[in-house]
Amino acid sequence: MSEDKIKEILVKIEKAKATLDDALFLIENDKKLMAVNRLYYSIFYILCALAEKYDFGTSNHTQLIGWFNKNFVAENKIDKDVSKTVHRLFDMRTKADYDFYSEFDITDIKNFYNEVCVFFDKILKLIN
Repeated sequence: MSEDKIKEILVKIEKAKATLDDALFLIENDKKLMAVNRLYYSIFYILCALAEKYDFGTSNHTQLIGWFNKNFVAENKIDKDVSKTVHRLFDMRTKADYDFYSEFDITDIKNFYNEVCVFFDKILKLIN
């Protein structure tokens, strides 16, 4: 793998980690809608890092998730529960961003934060 590719992967991993840190800050300050947004985007960015490793390029969220499901979930390289977390957070993020009446329970968001942390570990193992 080239140094440029490694650098690009590391940049995406760092952005994902920073976004996850932002989510925790927002959770701790009861900013639920933005916390949901940041949790989802931390997943999106770490999946972008994984895609970079495998030369898959897209900025389309559904294409990226579809690629991940096809190449990692369907191939049993990662547990199906991980994919469910991605899909649930995608749906929640869409509601948080576009539904002006959406509300979320802080306990649910904290649970998602923990799921995203597990997700991160699994994706980082796939990258390494």
